[in-house]
Amino acid sequence: MRTPASTHGEDQGDGRGRPAGPTRDGEGPIPPGTGVRPEDEEPTAPADTGGQPESTAPTAADPGGRPEGAAPEGAVRARHGVTRAVQARHDVAGSVQARRDVVGAGQEAQDVAGPVRSPAPQGAGRAVPSPAPPGVGDAGPSPVVPVFLYHSVMDDPPGWIAEFTVTPEQFAAHLDAVVRSGRTPVTISAVADHLAGRAPLPPRPVLLTFDDGFADLPGPTAEALAERGLPATAYLTTGALAPGGRSLLPPAPMMKLAGVAELERSGMEIGSHTVTHAQLDTLSAKALAYELRASKAVLEDALGHEVRHLAYPHGYNSPRVRAMSARAGYETATAVRHALSSDHDERYRIARLIVRRGHTVADVEGWLAGTGARVAPYRDGPKTIAWRWYRRTRALVRGPEFAG
Repeated sequence: MRTPASTHGEDQGDGRGRPAGPTRDGEGPIPPGTGVRPEDEEPTAPADTGGQPESTAPTAADPGGRPEGAAPEGAVRARHGVTRAVQARHDVAGSVQARRDVVGAGQEAQDVAGPVRSPAPQGAGRAVPSPAPPGVGDAGPSPVVPVFLYHSVMDDPPGWIAEFTVTPEQFAAHLDAVVRSGRTPVTISAVADHLAGRAPLPPRPVLLTFDDGFADLPGPTAEALAERGLPATAYLTTGALAPGGRSLLPPAPMMKLAGVAELERSGMEIGSHTVTHAQLDTLSAKALAYELRASKAVLEDALGHEVRHLAYPHGYNSPRVRAMSARAGYETATAVRHALSSDHDERYRIARLIVRRGHTVADVEGWLAGTGARVAPYRDGPKTIAWRWYRRTRALVRGPEFAG
């Protein structure tokens, strides 16, 4: 689950395509040139060896305005054109070099898997990242896949989760919008089958996901979904559900681990949301392995079958976290990113749209139409990378903590 975007979150916006605080994903501005001469820099045009000015006032000897020995006027104009062309090339090359320097400096911290296409330069003299149009990702046009992230559905939530809670009336309106959209509701296994090449996605798919396991999930929330024939996926924090369990989540009404099998029978696929809801990318290898493997084992014991899917708490992940998730036996993992997923998203960093109490039916309809948010996959921006390193440094001092 996520926390208010003003202070926390891997890379979420405000749900209307705008960045929220220090955690926006995006390219960011390109700094000015570094002064390093590009390797493909061309020599400047040769100097006028005739020693004459390129233009003078007309004279009697030359009514065309040239003293004897000066370059012809057409040649002067041609030389000016060459000079301007070379200068423009220098400007563009300098910007390309500056961009390479920025990308190189952030490569060590870059948290990216999957294809990414760099934005093309726009205008003269500097490279400017171009925003993707609605429904178009960095790799070109592709069917978008809205993956909604809900937490609790209740009228009177605890304060710490209120920002990410919708009322039952709001939730019903959202589900009705999903039905009207004509999209095909699927669970995370359908996405996994597509990304693994086992089966194609159905036309215009949509996913509804729920994090943590609040008390409303197996009751009125599951009933509202079943009434409309909508399957969903629930990612459960086992330490918050099991008797005597321990988690970093603040107090809130939660479902019981004993109800997990019934939740699955109601039409929800079950995935792991770790044991304690820790920020996984700040943990030691031993602690990370525990969070991934112990939660998976608890859910498999409760259900009697393998659990193949994971959601990162707060959406926080890294190349190491993704690799260890795969080794722990997960086939997919969802992040947050507050972005539309696509049919070529990253298997271990599937983008989701985090639903807040302030989002309207119009917001939901826009996402269902493939607009109103960026389309994944895309590379992390510098603010996301900086926020990640800040959290890791803080964790060295404070230890594991809830990011609320």
